[in-house]
Amino acid sequence: MSGKGWVPYAVFCALVVVLVAVLRFSGALQVVMHPPVITVPPPVASAGYVPPPTREQLEGFLGRVRQAETITDPLQRCLSYPDPPNSRWRPEVVAAYCRFYAQPTLSFDDVRQLIRSGHAKQLDQRLDQALQAQITQPDARGRLDRIFQNAFENPSADARATLDAWKQADPGSAFAYAASGDAYASMAADARGGDFIQNTPGAALVAMTHLAEKAQVDLRHAIALDPRLTPAYGAMMDIARMAFGRDKALAAEAAGLQQSPGDYYLYFSAIILAEPKWGGSIDELNALARQARAQAARYPLLYLAANDADSRTFNFYNCGCDHSTSLARIESALTHASNVPMLESAGHTMGRAGRQDLAVVYTSEAIRFADAPLDHLDRAYQLAKLGHPAWAHQQFEALLPELPGRGDIYRGMGFADIKLKQDDRAVGELQQAVQLDRTDIWSQATLGEIYARQKKWGQAWAIADQLIQEKPDMPDGWCLRADVQMGQPRAGLADTEQAFAQRFGNRPDQQGELRRIRDALAHGAR
Repeated sequence: MSGKGWVPYAVFCALVVVLVAVLRFSGALQVVMHPPVITVPPPVASAGYVPPPTREQLEGFLGRVRQAETITDPLQRCLSYPDPPNSRWRPEVVAAYCRFYAQPTLSFDDVRQLIRSGHAKQLDQRLDQALQAQITQPDARGRLDRIFQNAFENPSADARATLDAWKQADPGSAFAYAASGDAYASMAADARGGDFIQNTPGAALVAMTHLAEKAQVDLRHAIALDPRLTPAYGAMMDIARMAFGRDKALAAEAAGLQQSPGDYYLYFSAIILAEPKWGGSIDELNALARQARAQAARYPLLYLAANDADSRTFNFYNCGCDHSTSLARIESALTHASNVPMLESAGHTMGRAGRQDLAVVYTSEAIRFADAPLDHLDRAYQLAKLGHPAWAHQQFEALLPELPGRGDIYRGMGFADIKLKQDDRAVGELQQAVQLDRTDIWSQATLGEIYARQKKWGQAWAIADQLIQEKPDMPDGWCLRADVQMGQPRAGLADTEQAFAQRFGNRPDQQGELRRIRDALAHGAR
């Protein structure tokens, strides 16, 4: 399971943020063994201060997480998870969010099989059942919305052909047209790309607008056939933000919330639209938060929407976080139950800031609900850094079938094995990582370090030469060359020191390495 304006008529903005991308907050996090760490002083205590977990609290939390993850039933696994240490998550909100993610859904493969086998009517019946459940059953809030997110926010050519065949087979199906419009909206976002507007080719904007127009036609037809289809209003908001202006996006928002006042999916789209970068304002975000809280007793998921709206008033998702106040505000926001995009974002932010204790808590909570493979990948790195390399290695291995062909999984396995003092096994894993990703400098350098420890000087020297040739302005190759020259020993250390000092002598993070080389020279190495 998972979790996803900008053209001549809209406010020029920094990035494309469509609902698909936000709900699937993803992309592979480039994790390295020694990432840049922001030094953050402890936050000053205040009314909103949240004490970080103690080591005992963190280990207790991770123990309960590990126990919960042995439960096979998704709903019971989610309900059995611990809340973050020192948090105040409402039990009814957690339970509602667990049900939201654990309820039955459909994948695109399911849809394609039904349509290709001539069972389009059966597909309509299943979607109608999901819609009726979403409207009438408190435990099924968002069921149709989740199906659309899983199955139809898909820009592929295969999806396009399948949905066109569905419309042809069942021209009276509101679901077929809503699904087609949703897919066109994803295609429009894909055509536009994610770069800044000034860096986006005009042809990309033309293609985006053309696809957005196709989406608009299908979505309007779907709503005319059945105005209860909340996913159609959310997609209308997205394409209006892309191509048709804020007024049309707000009109779609109003129409959708009139049909379904407590719909979490629509609130999420409305909150994105309310951000200042999309032409909204802090006042608009605050108003949406108040509106969501006013209805949250009846619709508990709206507590999550309110917290998300609050978080966007201080740029939660794009926090530079170079000082303690910013990190403290993120911690404070997550003392309340938070949605998967917030949890994933906070996990990334805390990891970049060197707060692996909080990163692993927030990423684990994202896994609790969405159980996304990329979140498991992030957490495996966090576990290895926090002193759980065996658990991390198991997690990396489990991801191999789900994320095939990814060098960062093998890199992580090697990282964990180095901490487990399993250098021989790490060698094979790091070799595989480099084979899959030739840009993986860390794996190459670490492989060379292992060869140096094993006194395989020729292999270590070859890697050092390659790194220096390909990346002369990175210290890794020079450090490895110095290791060989000092350890074998091999001539030329004085030349390495001169080159290293010239390139990296002003870098604070390389002063220790420079002293090490100079100490060796002072003791007679040449």
